[in-house]
Amino acid sequence: MHQKQSSAALESYLNRLLAADLQQARLWSAAPGVTPDGWYISAEIDDLNWRSEAARQPLLTWLNNAQRLISDVSAKPVYISSFFAGNMSPDGYRQLLEQVKATGVNVWVQDGSGVDKLTAEQRERYLQASADCQSPAPASGIVYELFVAGKGKTFTAKPKPDAEIASLLAKRSSCGKDTLYFSLRYLPVAHGILEY
Repeated sequence: MHQKQSSAALESYLNRLLAADLQQARLWSAAPGVTPDGWYISAEIDDLNWRSEAARQPLLTWLNNAQRLISDVSAKPVYISSFFAGNMSPDGYRQLLEQVKATGVNVWVQDGSGVDKLTAEQRERYLQASADCQSPAPASGIVYELFVAGKGKTFTAKPKPDAEIASLLAKRSSCGKDTLYFSLRYLPVAHGILEY
């Protein structure tokens, strides 16, 4: 989510996202033979645009409304993903995610290995603060990035080496948190089938 805009423009943008998410929830809830386990909000929370308490308030209000309205369609958990790039301290990022969790929306934290903006040690500090099992961390799980991002302003990516993907696919949370992978198109079995 990019929030360098007026509060009215931000509210309009967030409401458009919510309308699209509600439409999808209604569509899938009505589909015969389909029983979703939860709902994923089609947005990401970064550690740049939501650093201050004042900037967070529209986001938290929106997430609270999104959780309530989507749960009214189907009483399943609601999820959103988040990523860090070193724009907040690990503790500050954890506090942001605690506030998100307090809205009733579950957070999955992207591991950041595919975009490679931080060192492995730096990424680990953020993951420990936000998704660790040894402390009451706010994240519901980790999204492991199966890609290597290209250089340049436009996002491009290619799959990580097969051995590295296999290592990521073997990861499991020791405390039952969710383990997710982005994205299926980068899996070795999808080579030549799904574009990336």
